[in-house]
Amino acid sequence: MNVRRFLLLSLVPLAAAAAVPGCGGVPSEASRAERWTGSIDTASDGRVMVRNTGGGAWQQDTVRARRTLLVGETGIRGGAEATTFGEIIGLAVDRDGRIFVGDRIGSTVRAYGSDGSHLGLVGGEGKGPGEFRWPEALAIGPEGRLFVAEIGGVTVMASPAPGEIPTEQVRSWQPVARPQAYRPLRVTCGGRVYFPHQENRPMRHFYLRVGSDGTLTDTVRVPGMPGVPPNVPWYRTGPGGGRMLGGVDHVPLGPTPSWDVTPEGRLLVGESSRYRLLMIAPGGDTVRAVRRRVERRAIPTQVRRESTEALRTRLDTLPVPVDDVNNLPDSVANLDLPSRY
Repeated sequence: MNVRRFLLLSLVPLAAAAAVPGCGGVPSEASRAERWTGSIDTASDGRVMVRNTGGGAWQQDTVRARRTLLVGETGIRGGAEATTFGEIIGLAVDRDGRIFVGDRIGSTVRAYGSDGSHLGLVGGEGKGPGEFRWPEALAIGPEGRLFVAEIGGVTVMASPAPGEIPTEQVRSWQPVARPQAYRPLRVTCGGRVYFPHQENRPMRHFYLRVGSDGTLTDTVRVPGMPGVPPNVPWYRTGPGGGRMLGGVDHVPLGPTPSWDVTPEGRLLVGESSRYRLLMIAPGGDTVRAVRRRVERRAIPTQVRRESTEALRTRLDTLPVPVDDVNNLPDSVANLDLPSRY
């Protein structure tokens, strides 16, 4: 049984912000910088230090929203066929409000209208034009085109007419790597692709920078950080074969680092051991750092109990005994969840 998780897409009305479509078709909010109070200082080594003194620009605890679409994975009770997936790997929204959700297990991408209505499948499993093999990430690029990272490369689908689904493949690239699971694919306005990847033994994370013609031009390396989950847990299915297991590489509520990449190739890194955000230039120098002193809050007893039970259920429904799972962290096997956020 796959991880029982929901993916909720919400439409948030903006009272004072105009929606301006970007190159990828996703509306962006008007800047609220004029509300921000704080300081920005440049250190002698060139680092830019940002400090919030007025609580930041975003001070609302709640926002009004309308649910547009709710999808889930197999194992969720009452799930409709059109909104139930084997394993959700990502989503993308184009300039016309169409919602695309990738399914790794089914090797498909499903399309929904801006109102949440199911439009159909984008391609299917295979190696031919407009077909996918284990999609790993989705993104919307120039001209509203859908980019799908999969085993063996990236497939680019043409933007269809409003209300329709993509059926025409524009191109297919074949990078010498497999996309890293659960990391976002990024596409710039010029069509440059940042392709998430990792190497094992030793473990290294980085992005492959691919030009608009599919040529590999550079790599952007992610610095080593404590708390990065090890290799994806897996179990052996036979001689020379195995299957990866999602959702058990770290405990619920456990601190894990996060990172992303900007169109200029700068890394944005969030550490797990402290409240600090870093911007790292392609050469490896930290050019910005945002810090904040925050007391670690205790995790409510009910939240911790429910999260523990969810992990216990996940382990109980694995297709093999826990002892037969490779790369399973001890904290997961022992149900050792943290007591503080």
